[in-house]
Amino acid sequence: MAKTTPVLAPVLGALLLSACASRNLVVVLPEPNGHVGAVVVHAGESQTILNKGYAAATPSARSANPLPAGAYGDTKVKQVFGETLAAMPEPPVSQDLFFETDSLDLTPQSTTALQAFLDKLKTRKAVEIVITGHTDTMGKDDYNDALSLQRAESIKSTLLPVLLKYGVSADAVTAEGRGKRDLLVATPDDTPEPRNRRVEITVR
Repeated sequence: MAKTTPVLAPVLGALLLSACASRNLVVVLPEPNGHVGAVVVHAGESQTILNKGYAAATPSARSANPLPAGAYGDTKVKQVFGETLAAMPEPPVSQDLFFETDSLDLTPQSTTALQAFLDKLKTRKAVEIVITGHTDTMGKDDYNDALSLQRAESIKSTLLPVLLKYGVSADAVTAEGRGKRDLLVATPDDTPEPRNRRVEITVR
């Protein structure tokens, strides 16, 4: 029997598993949040659309044959593709933290959220952490650019000692400022919107 070589890739908001052995096999996995996109499997002159979690097909040279619903589930997928799934990197995670007006001080809720987020990172193998600072639309562009970077740098300074204990390299953590660009909530200029006074931490 030919050796099975599974491949995993994101396709249109879905996760697609394919394996080549005595026959081809395509299985669509739901994303961690439950969302499922659509995958079109072409074979010869035929095609089939897989748009439900764990939908599967066995394409051949002549046809794209959908398997009956329930033919594959979480347990069977782990049996067939276990090594591939274990080798996959974890999906990115992110956390927004919010600041007091014209300040580098986090809101009380965000102080709590930061600690909870750090706890989640204890068991995660982080390759890259990007901290992006933002402001609302109050004030001049130059001032907001500087403030957003200061916010990102302040969070980096807070995170770095903890991340180093978790085995994350200092070179893997970067801070950047976006000023009042990339607003979370679109507002006119000179609008004090609390949800735009934030940093976003993205862990890959």
